Amino acid sequence: MPLAAKQARTIPQKNASGITATFLGGDSWESQKFLDASGPEMNGSYFSSMFSDQATQAETVGFIQAYRSMFGIAPDKAAAMGYDALKLVATAMRRAGSMEKAVVRDQIAATRGYQGATTIWQYDANRHPKKSAVIFKIQDGRMQFQQQILP
Repeated sequence: MPLAAKQARTIPQKNASGITATFLGGDSWESQKFLDASGPEMNGSYFSSMFSDQATQAETVGFIQAYRSMFGIAPDKAAAMGYDALKLVATAMRRAGSMEKAVVRDQIAATRGYQGATTIWQYDANRHPKKSAVIFKIQDGRMQFQQQILP
C-alpha cells in the first residue's frame, strides 16, 4: 500500500498533480514494517484495528496495566486477542458448568456485553462478533490513536 499511495499521489488529475484523497485501511496497517515503509504519501491516512494500548475503557486499562506489570512492555493486538479468547472460553465454561464442545459453544454465542482487552457486545447468528474498533491516523510513519468506537 505505501507504494500504491506513492504512485497515486503522482498520477496527474484534472485539478491536481496527484490523487489527494485520504487513504483508509484495515488492521494490517499497524505492522511496524508497514509503518516503516510509509512515506509522506501516507500522512493523514486512517485505519481501524481491534485494540490500542491507549484505549480508556476501565477493563482495557486494567488489562494494559497488568500486562505491562508482568512483561515490562505494552501489549499489542495479538496479546489482547489471546487474552480475550481465553477469558471468553473460561467464562463460557463456568456458565455452562461443562466442558462439552456444544455447550461451551452455545455459551460463547450467548455472550452479551463482554469487556476485556476489547469489547464484544454480542455474536450474531453466524457467530461473528459485534465488537469495538479503534481508529488510528498515520503521521510521519507512526500510528496515532484517534478514538475507540464501542458497539
